[in-house]
Amino acid sequence: CYLTPAEHLGLPTPEHVKEGVIAFKIAAHAADVARGNPRALERNRRMSEARYRLDWEGQFALCLFPEEARRLKEERGSRTKACSMCGPFCPMNLVEAVLRGRARMELRGAPYAHDPVG
Repeated sequence: CYLTPAEHLGLPTPEHVKEGVIAFKIAAHAADVARGNPRALERNRRMSEARYRLDWEGQFALCLFPEEARRLKEERGSRTKACSMCGPFCPMNLVEAVLRGRARMELRGAPYAHDPVG
């Protein structure tokens, strides 16, 4: 069972049905995680690892809506391996740089930027 934006107002459109199913799948997965479902927890663990490695194909394979995720990634683009939101300030890239001893980074022009190593 799922709810649509048209609930109790009229018949839902196909887009309303799609939105309702998406909300249902997200809520069901969240409930499975909260209940400690081993499959849901393993999926989340694997997704976290794929995110840490910036493994986009792995993330697409593990997400609830892979086609939509792929479409959004392509639409928003990025010239680097990082997502379009963080760009050069990607926490995953920064952690890797620190762990590999390449921590001294140029952050010129960034608001409130400082060199945490310097």
